[in-house]
Amino acid sequence: MYLNKIICFICLFFLCNTIQAQTVNSKVSMVGTDGKNYTGVITAIQADKYNVKYDGINFSAWLTANQFTVASAANAVQNRVVTNRGVSRFDVKLTDAQNAAIPEVKAGLPVLSGTYWAVISIYEKGTTPKTQFRPSNYLFCKNGNWEHQTGTLYLGGKYKVNGNVLTTDDGAGTKPSTWKITWDGSVKEMEMQQGTLIFVLRYLGKPTC
Repeated sequence: MYLNKIICFICLFFLCNTIQAQTVNSKVSMVGTDGKNYTGVITAIQADKYNVKYDGINFSAWLTANQFTVASAANAVQNRVVTNRGVSRFDVKLTDAQNAAIPEVKAGLPVLSGTYWAVISIYEKGTTPKTQFRPSNYLFCKNGNWEHQTGTLYLGGKYKVNGNVLTTDDGAGTKPSTWKITWDGSVKEMEMQQGTLIFVLRYLGKPTC
């Protein structure tokens, strides 16, 4: 009888760990290819693969369950709070409401429809990104229109999102632009990359359009 209880406990232990590993936002730890220990958060799950966003760096990777260890539920909640206080590369002044705004995230990426952003940096890949002196506004309206407002200059058109690919056009029949999207939830910043051109956008909230 005692042996049966031990076996049941072991089975329950592994079952609980498996359930935790399959939970988005679970805190995990792992050993990198460089032999160093890292921590991160599960941002998406596809079959037996887990997308893990590493803490403190703008990097994520798809891992299998045997490549990481899931923290306890209590530690996971506590560490998620710390992770959400990442340090941005950019010095941008925002209102309290803008700092508190959090976008809806699905499959590790923000849902763009009905969101409002500040373009805080525009730079070429391979160069050092700098903060925009006067951040411009970028809107993704719910009606499928996008708007980029820089002072008196206005650009706009239609947009579509497919996974991590954003397609925009100017509504004038020109060739659409294709952007690759990445997201760092710890600092609420999204990167849009087209070739070597990179836009860094900070989430601000919901637009009126």
